[in-house]
Formats: sequence, C-alpha cells, structure tokens
Amino acid sequence: MSRSIILPIALLLFYFKAGSALYCYQCIGNNSSDCENNLSLVTQQNCTVGFVCAHYSVESNSVTTINRGCSNPDVCSSLDAKNTHLIGTNRTLNYCRVCNNTDYCNSAFSLEINHVFLLVSSIAFCYFNL
Repeated sequence: MSRSIILPIALLLFYFKAGSALYCYQCIGNNSSDCENNLSLVTQQNCTVGFVCAHYSVESNSVTTINRGCSNPDVCSSLDAKNTHLIGTNRTLNYCRVCNNTDYCNSAFSLEINHVFLLVSSIAFCYFNL
C-alpha cells in the first residue's frame, strides 16, 4: 500500500470512533468558580449515548452563571430560540457550545477540525501525490 494512502486512512480511523460513551465536565458556577477557572476540581460525567458535552453561559441581573455537562445535541438552538421561555425573563444567553469530538471537549473554547474538511483534504492529498 502506498504511503500517501496510509495517512488519510489512519486519520479517518482516528476521527470516526464507534459509539463509545463520552465524558464531559459537569458543573454550574459563576465567573470566579472552579467551573470557570479550575476544571481539575469539578465533577466528570459519563454521558448517555446520543448526548453531547455542552458549555454555556447565562446572565441574569449582572450575575453570570456557567454551565457545563452532558446535554441534548440541540441545547444551544433550544436555548437561543426560546430564550425567555427556557431561561426566564430578563436573562441572556451569552454563549453556548456543544461538542462530541473528544472526552472533556467542553473544557474551553477551541478550534476544531471539521470532519468533512479532514476527509476532503485527505483525498486531495492522495490525489495530488500519486
């Protein structure tokens, strides 16, 4: 097998893991709590299959609450679309992010490689190097 094909196949196998459970940080706190600043001290949660890790922030009366944990994949769109209904009056969703690419991916904002981009770039690499 050509060396130019081994790398894309290895990358694909690495990124497409079979239905294993996902672990997430789980906590609720404010901007100065361990939930925001010291994740080594917070609970680690094993998610039910089909759930994702979530990390979102809600502000109410100038008090910010940070939330991390397992959630439905559509939690961000639900919170955004029904802001006053789900969160309550006079509350604002500051940000919301879900992920399921690695365990504890709800630790912080990060750049994530899109799987489609990875696949297309791997195919292009093979095509132009053969």
